Amino acid sequence: MHLFEKPTDAALQRIIAEAKSRLTATSTTRIGQTATAEALRAELGETLTRDGLGLDHALGLLLEKIVPTCIDQGHPRSFAAIPSATTPAAAICDLLVSASGIFAGTWASGSGAIFAENQVLRWLADLAGLPRSAGGTFVSGGTLGTLAALVAARKKARKQGRCLGSGSIVATSEQAHFAVEESAAAVDGTLVCIPTDAAHRMTGETLEAALAQYSQAEIMAIVATVGTPNLGVVDDLESIAQFCRDRDIWLHIDGTYGFPAILAEGYRHLFAGSEHADSLSVDPHKWLFAPYDSCALLYRNAEDAIAAHRWSGTYLGSNTPVAPSLNDQSDPKDFALHLSRRPRGLPLWFSLSSHGTDAYRLAVESSLDLAQRVAKEIDARSELDLILSPPLSVLVFRRRNWEVHDYQQLSLRLQQSGTAWFLPTTVDGRAAARLALINPKTTFDDVAVVLDAMR
Repeated sequence: MHLFEKPTDAALQRIIAEAKSRLTATSTTRIGQTATAEALRAELGETLTRDGLGLDHALGLLLEKIVPTCIDQGHPRSFAAIPSATTPAAAICDLLVSASGIFAGTWASGSGAIFAENQVLRWLADLAGLPRSAGGTFVSGGTLGTLAALVAARKKARKQGRCLGSGSIVATSEQAHFAVEESAAAVDGTLVCIPTDAAHRMTGETLEAALAQYSQAEIMAIVATVGTPNLGVVDDLESIAQFCRDRDIWLHIDGTYGFPAILAEGYRHLFAGSEHADSLSVDPHKWLFAPYDSCALLYRNAEDAIAAHRWSGTYLGSNTPVAPSLNDQSDPKDFALHLSRRPRGLPLWFSLSSHGTDAYRLAVESSLDLAQRVAKEIDARSELDLILSPPLSVLVFRRRNWEVHDYQQLSLRLQQSGTAWFLPTTVDGRAAARLALINPKTTFDDVAVVLDAMR
């Protein structure tokens, strides 16, 4: 089973060929099709047997039955949720990571990979304006990033003599990701959803009004969002940061989707205030074109993270004796709720180092420009109503006289035909269409497929 023999080599070549076909997919390639459990049971049968199915048979099931019944999030017409768009370089590196057996929980076992990951983290920290004291790691996704940040926020607040009981306040926009609610509950906090302004943003003013009844000692953290999941809105970071600084309250910025827009000069003003964040999360598997699953988690001060997350086991060897920054040796296990981890930041490092940061800037700008062009097209179509000008690269709009079942039927039809992947949403209690554009391979014509289907 562990020997690399001729059948193994043949299987590897088939998988490489399949991976190549997916990395070179065009808009006309089928996007994938969701299957029911009953259909999969009928197609696959009993796959786990005492003697095994054999490599060829199992590989046939994988390539012909399993992968095609999953949506390709990197397809140029994948518009649902926040999709992915892995670069070939990042995907190639990810294959090597899987084959290399790198344990990247401690410096002792993964020094080179962690050093490379830390270079990416430093690049992100510099973009945000975080100081040299910043530290961090890569975790599996934004949900774990938010949770780890709130654990550190609670630890620091209690060290300062605040938030000593249960139910301490975690405040965030009513438009924020549901992960904030889950994470607040996990740290025994009480979530307060802050009403937004006319532009759907949480601001320092809306925070002040909503939290006036609470004392500073009761508030654990504020979570601001850069690119809310439904509308793509960027909260008013500057006024929120001022609110937090005035009260010495931890500020976490959920930039899992929208933070890469900081690369685009025309959008950089939206990020004023990010330099004051106590923690920041960014998902490379979204708009930084890395494979799932990856979230860059940064802390303003490495010491805050280590105070909350550091632990040791004699079998792991001794910990680093001083609190490290991103320029020093560090154990990623000390920055989040994890120990076992692959170097999930390494594929992003490989792609960034291969292509350069300017290529990433141009790729992000292409999605922003496309979103603005599509918004103008929606405005020009008499049967469509744009709900708001896209703050970043998410478009929400309505087809006049359509109800929720009309959007659902269109979504199902496009998905079943393998043409495109989008999901309806609701805005202000009414059904709407929502398209998220982050793939540089997506063209105006790709988006027009969905718009034309609404005529």
